[in-house]
Amino acid sequence: MNEFEYVLPAKKSEVDQFFKDTDSQRLRDYNKNLGLLNRMKDKIINEYHAIKSDYLKNQEEYQVKFLQFRSKVLKLNEAKKCICGADVRLVSGPHFGDFWGCTEHMNYAVRHENYILRPDALPNFYEPSVKGWPAQIRNRLGLSKSVSTGIIYNFILNNNLPDLSLHFEGVSELGSIYKIVDTRKKATAFELQQFKRLGFHYDKCVWQFSIKYKSLGVRGQKYAFPDIVCSDDRNVYIYECKTSKSDVNDYQKSLYIDLISKLLKDAGDTRNVVFEYLFEHA
Repeated sequence: MNEFEYVLPAKKSEVDQFFKDTDSQRLRDYNKNLGLLNRMKDKIINEYHAIKSDYLKNQEEYQVKFLQFRSKVLKLNEAKKCICGADVRLVSGPHFGDFWGCTEHMNYAVRHENYILRPDALPNFYEPSVKGWPAQIRNRLGLSKSVSTGIIYNFILNNNLPDLSLHFEGVSELGSIYKIVDTRKKATAFELQQFKRLGFHYDKCVWQFSIKYKSLGVRGQKYAFPDIVCSDDRNVYIYECKTSKSDVNDYQKSLYIDLISKLLKDAGDTRNVVFEYLFEHA
């Protein structure tokens, strides 16, 4: 559990100044390393294109494997076979309803998953991702960690090349690079849709609730911005919008719960805190 010296709602002027200072520091760091980046420009851009090429190749291989997997699953479904090749039988139970179970399910030496009546079956291999491409560039070139992934990200964009994560996967790399990004004016359609939807169900809803806090034993004040905070007579609800389940952040969840709980406790408010993720792609 996080412990704090203080937790307070932040004023708009404080938040504006915080992001102004943050942007200024990032610009200073960028300019400090610009000479090195320009000297290595060709190598950096070559690695960028190499990562893009590797991703496209891996994605093509994945699609072939996935289609082969789906074909195998369909054949197993028709033959009423488990993916291990054994027969399956219909099992009825009070907890899980009717399902097809493998007759050799106790053999743990092989994989058992039957996909009868499950057209959305997923393979046990993962789709390639291009997330983390700035870090890949830095690691491939052996650059010092003083050249942050944010510096590499901005250098690439300043050379008129797109964010690979945003281009191929629809999610900006910025969210992974910086712990806090000013999203007040850059909300996605999904986030705005959820905020509008939740507003019909609660007494009060706040978009990007601004919090300033100082942790015990840690220097400096920090800020946090839960996506949507709603409330009724019994509970205060924290809703975090994510593209998919792979974007879940347990530390962020714990921090937001502890921050709101501290605010309520200091105000003598006995309501419970409830946290929920909202996924754009389930």
